[in-house]
Amino acid sequence: MVVVAATAIAYVLGVAGIALMGERLSSFVSLSEVLFAALLAAVLLGETPAPIQLVGAVLIIAGVVLIRLSSGAQPAGLPTFPDELEAAEDRSTPGGNDVR
Repeated sequence: MVVVAATAIAYVLGVAGIALMGERLSSFVSLSEVLFAALLAAVLLGETPAPIQLVGAVLIIAGVVLIRLSSGAQPAGLPTFPDELEAAEDRSTPGGNDVR
């Protein structure tokens, strides 16, 4: 049961992260898993990354930074339900009436 719960939580958080970051940025951020695996191998096992691996790490980090800079927008806010969005719009209009 613990494995199922942990897997479900990880999956839900992953999907929520993709929704908040956007598909393009999250695809590059997901490549950071490889960077952390190489870092752990270096720290725990004493494995030194090859120069080509360091070049790959720099390219992954540069890709994330460039995608983030090219979007020009702040990360998305927390997702809201449509009824909450309509309520917020109603509060922002004078008199609280929807003019559509």
